[in-house]
Amino acid sequence: MAGDPHPWLQSYPENVQWDAEIPEGPLFAILDESVRRFPDNEAMDFLGRTWSYAELGAMVDRAAAGFRALGVEKGVKVGLFLPNCPQFVAAFFGILKAGGTVVNYSPLYSEEELAYQIEDSETDIMV
Repeated sequence: MAGDPHPWLQSYPENVQWDAEIPEGPLFAILDESVRRFPDNEAMDFLGRTWSYAELGAMVDRAAAGFRALGVEKGVKVGLFLPNCPQFVAAFFGILKAGGTVVNYSPLYSEEELAYQIEDSETDIMV
């Protein structure tokens, strides 16, 4: 095969180490470590609006506190019915940090598909 075997890397910012070793542990802990180590670095870009790791960490902590207030803990399944947006990222990591399990739903599902998926997965809470 000719050409670059990883053409998508051209779209990554220069300071992103795409082949970095990924540590074992909870996913939210990896984000927390990035917040601690790189608070001012850009963590997310959505339609030209950027968030630093510190800002993203604060969003996730607020989401986690809200989910805990709703009773989210180990064993609670929380459905995410959101498009790709900053709120999805905050909710995803917030659910994990609260101890819950993320059940992801495509916003393109029909009403019937969504109803079936919610029942089949035994989702407790929907976002």
